[in-house]
Amino acid sequence: VLEAAAAAAAIGDHLSNKRPIVLVVDIGAGTTDLGLYKFSLPQERQASIFPFAKGMTALKIAGNRLDDLLIGFIKAKARIDEDGGDGQRSLHGIRRDIRDHKITLFETGLLELDDLGDVGITLTDFLASEDIRKFQDRLKTAIESLLGEVGLENLNVNDGLHVVLTGGGAKVPVFQAVFGRPFSVKGEPLAFKAIDVSPEWLEDYVTATQQIFPQLAVAVGACSP
Repeated sequence: VLEAAAAAAAIGDHLSNKRPIVLVVDIGAGTTDLGLYKFSLPQERQASIFPFAKGMTALKIAGNRLDDLLIGFIKAKARIDEDGGDGQRSLHGIRRDIRDHKITLFETGLLELDDLGDVGITLTDFLASEDIRKFQDRLKTAIESLLGEVGLENLNVNDGLHVVLTGGGAKVPVFQAVFGRPFSVKGEPLAFKAIDVSPEWLEDYVTATQQIFPQLAVAVGACSP
């Protein structure tokens, strides 16, 4: 079973008697893996998954690149001079703690760096930056290229176009926002609707397990035990 397809296997808990096209986006630390599939979800029989030819790729537009952008944003905001010893030490500390900084910023909307002279960074300002816009545009262009390779003639949209975000970056707004507007393939707009494919049995588990499920979904295949 292909990993990306496994991550969306529980879509049958949410849709039935449909043949939707599903783009699975597995957002990791180093790569974002894309898989485009047609699901057959009959009402009373076992579901089937059909991968599209040329419908899979791995992009180096992922969490580590977002780390780099946040480092650059903090550096500019704190006006760090990396040519000096103090600046080098400050940058080393930022790089060391960047994953924690990113989690704090995206979960609370505010990152306060007292050791850099009471520098405060808001999530709103970071998301509005030019570097983030370019990052999102690169991801959008790469997805449009994948859809173009598959071919419009192969994309029957009658039963809907859906996107499943999974992996560690599934809840990061930088990635979610890319799917808030249609993609363009040969001048035709294609809008993907985000769908939560958490299996029904997940409701029986504690909140902590539910929160990390997107990171586990690829491994466990989102299948009931």
